[in-house]
Amino acid sequence: MYILENLKLFGLNKYEALAYIQIVKSGVATAKEVSRGSDVPYSRTYDVLDSLEKKEWVLVEASKPYRYRAEKIDVILDKKEKIVIYELEEAKDGLIEELLPYFNEDIKKVGLWTLRGTKSIHYKVLEIISSCGEELDTFIPFLHKCPESLDYIEEEARIIKEKLMAGVKLRLIVGREIIEKFEKFEVQDVCEVRVSEEHVGWIIISDSKEVLYGVPSPSGSEVGIWSDEPEMVRISGIMFNYLWEGSK
Repeated sequence: MYILENLKLFGLNKYEALAYIQIVKSGVATAKEVSRGSDVPYSRTYDVLDSLEKKEWVLVEASKPYRYRAEKIDVILDKKEKIVIYELEEAKDGLIEELLPYFNEDIKKVGLWTLRGTKSIHYKVLEIISSCGEELDTFIPFLHKCPESLDYIEEEARIIKEKLMAGVKLRLIVGREIIEKFEKFEVQDVCEVRVSEEHVGWIIISDSKEVLYGVPSPSGSEVGIWSDEPEMVRISGIMFNYLWEGSK
């Protein structure tokens, strides 16, 4: 029952959600009527309705017996949405303030890490491109065979163009099989783009400090490797230079 699961997303437990749904359908209902029309045990009904009142999901009429009326769902959800957004923003600011210092460059975090799935690889690519300050070497010989690939490339190309406008030096190599698709993003209008016949994995090197290598693999099992290990970055740079000199 999707409506029940959706109400849980807004902070109601199962019995509260069932009681609220029954009150909405009834217009106005007593505790006995709520229990009779839902799966809420009568012994739990008053506690459930009291909780709904405190959470501002229902109004209580001062009558004997008490009667309950539901607050309008759009009003409630708008209010809850604002509260959740505010709480998330507060939590986000607190987490960033407390934990971000641990990610600074003074802390040793060199290593070799595996990324799985096109989306994870894409997010890492965006992170690398966005943080690049001076030089970006990028080799894209193929597109992943998933519906989102062109959207991902477009987003990456947009950020690359922004970095170029900010003065970042870019060397870009693309595979011949995707050159026509890549031209639509107009990166070649602001930097030199070379075409390669090689069909090795993606290579993205940022500021000679970190590298991402995307391994060719069947759709649904995409794998990427990210590293800021100096020797790994150096070797990747040698490979990229070889590809750059061999491209047209």
